[in-house]
Order: sequence, then structure tokens, then C-alpha cells
Amino acid sequence: MGMRYSWLWLIGVVSVLTACGETRPLVLTPGRTSTPAAAASAVASASPLIGNTPTRTVVAAAAATITPTLPTVVIVVPTIAGATNEARWRSFQQQREVLPERRTYVASERVALLWFNPATGVPVEIGMLRGSFTVQAQFRLRAGEQLAFEVPYFINLDYGLTAISEPLREQMQAAGYTESVEAFVIATDAIRPQT
Repeated sequence: MGMRYSWLWLIGVVSVLTACGETRPLVLTPGRTSTPAAAASAVASASPLIGNTPTRTVVAAAAATITPTLPTVVIVVPTIAGATNEARWRSFQQQREVLPERRTYVASERVALLWFNPATGVPVEIGMLRGSFTVQAQFRLRAGEQLAFEVPYFINLDYGLTAISEPLREQMQAAGYTESVEAFVIATDAIRPQT
């Protein structure tokens, strides 16, 4: 009768092990019968719900914790949050000096006429100019501290730049400039006040 209960108990342990998803072979030694304490120990070591985690899970968890991560690169556009386009344009400048009256300067060589796009915080070339142009202020670029002259530019009308690109005009319109913009040229030896 004791042997009958041992076999029923053994079938129960095998059922528990199979239900836990483990397929460990159970080795019976002739002449020995399992004890409830030994069976409980076998179930505890095989079941992830009772305590110990199977070795393959521990290895996977360890591999996941030592996986190297690459640093994330974040590009920050240098604009002032919530500021107006005018405020962004002014933040691009330092040591701004408005001239008491507009002056005429002359470029003896071709120089780039630039416009500061407040949406991107980046200057964009409108075109190249040579000859006389009007200056209403001077300032230094905040980055690099180069001297620059502020040039009023009526879109597609001034300085022979009457056919600027459509994408550039769209950028100007998106920024709220439909008739004119405050453009600028960077000072070089080729630019002199008109005498």
C-alpha cells in the first residue's frame, strides 16, 4: 500500500514539473523512494514561481543588463522659444548700432546678401551684390563676432536681385515678410562707405 502512494505521489510531482514548463528528466534509483521534502526541493528548484529562476533566464537577464547603449545626439536650433521673429533676429546680433541716417556703401567685388531665417536660426543667401547699397545699422554676429552691415531689401526689387528663388520667397512669407526684409552683408575689405 505504501508503494502505491509513492507512485501516485511521483506521478503528481511529474505533473507539477510538466505544468511548470520544465522538462527535467526524473531519475529513479532502485530501492529508494522519494520523500516529500526531496520532492518539494525539486519542485522549488524547477519552478520559476516558487523562488529560483532557471539558469537560462538568469543568463538572458544578465546579457540584457550589460548591453551597451550609444549616446543620443540632439541638435538644438538656436532660437528663443516664444519670441517674435524680430526678437530672434536681434538675438543673432550683438553691439547693434543704428545709424543716425542711412548711408550708402559700395562693394567693389561681389558679396553675399544674407537674410536671417528666424524659423531655423540660420542665415540664408539671397544673392550676390556688387556696387552701391544702403546700410541702416551695423552689428557684430553673436557667433564669430564678425562685423556686419544691415541692408534693407525690398523682395525682388532691390540691387538687381529681382528673381530670387521661390523656396526662399516662401520661407520669407512663412516668417511674415512679404514686402521687405532686413538683410545683411558681412564686412570685408571690398566694402567701403561711398564718398
